[in-house]
Amino acid sequence: MIIDKNKIYTYGKYTYVNFTQLSQKELLDILEWRNHFDVRKCMNTTDPISVETHLAFCESLKERNDKFYWLIRKGMQPIGVLNIIDVDYETETCEPGFYLSPGIMGKGGSIFVLSNYKTFLLKELKFKGLLGHNFYDNMPAFIFTMFFGGIITDVFKVNGRLSIKTILTPERLQNEDGTEKLILKYTKFARAWNADEVINTFKNGE
Repeated sequence: MIIDKNKIYTYGKYTYVNFTQLSQKELLDILEWRNHFDVRKCMNTTDPISVETHLAFCESLKERNDKFYWLIRKGMQPIGVLNIIDVDYETETCEPGFYLSPGIMGKGGSIFVLSNYKTFLLKELKFKGLLGHNFYDNMPAFIFTMFFGGIITDVFKVNGRLSIKTILTPERLQNEDGTEKLILKYTKFARAWNADEVINTFKNGE
């Protein structure tokens, strides 16, 4: 598992450019996305981020190997950000996250980016596991995790909220085709899938 900060990765229709290779203007454009209310309301840090803090963080990424951030482009259009944190080189695992630019959020593109970046991390960068945690009250994110083949590894409460830990491995990855049929497959999966049954099965050790 090798991650090259200087390499522009192209996987399918999407390109991943490391933050360390971006111009200041590009980084400031990303900050504008990140500070948009519809994006930051879903983040752990919901307050707006200052220019100074953002640029200092981006500069620190040049020396860090435990987290990586990429600008995602589709063709020539910048569309979002992919990040991985808690990179463990012994277990070859990480926890990924992403967000789309406010201009294209809610237009049905999320599922294709999810499919691409999960496949990119597992098959191109050769991670052995993508770790995740979803709150039960954020059901869409949890369903997406399971749709792509994730399995539950732990269930516990955080400040009264049910938190579900998951892992996705290369062997379990599914629905990575990235075609228009993906939306139909996801719709059928979401309608038939029962979160409570899956969680109770895990708790009962079945």
